[in-house]
Amino acid sequence: MKKPSLLRKINVTIQYILFSLEQVNKPKIGDVVLYNGVECRLVTRVSGNCWDLSPQTKENLVRSQRIIHKLVDVDDFHMQSLIKRFFFSFLFTYKFLMSNWYLIDISKNGEMSYRRVRLGTSGNTKTRDLES
Repeated sequence: MKKPSLLRKINVTIQYILFSLEQVNKPKIGDVVLYNGVECRLVTRVSGNCWDLSPQTKENLVRSQRIIHKLVDVDDFHMQSLIKRFFFSFLFTYKFLMSNWYLIDISKNGEMSYRRVRLGTSGNTKTRDLES
């Protein structure tokens, strides 16, 4: 197997940084949100724009009595301000990519496995996100 070049490693790292910045304003597991006047943490993305939320109250810390709000639409809760969650959000995405996809992407010659699927071969390469 051919050893990846330094230029390829830098290219992949820069693309991961840019992708992480693009994803900063999207909800992620672990984000703190406000739902019905109560601070909650995003637990699981169920489907589409629906999330499961866990209230951040003392009563909810007991595992046997834990309350989880199921299938809450993204429009029904309010995210923290971007200033408060920017660093967490950026690092969450960046560390995920570096720990799970970096070795795969530096060994490839062109396209990024995680981020996009390349469609077409001309100079006007169209891309579509896999996550959508």
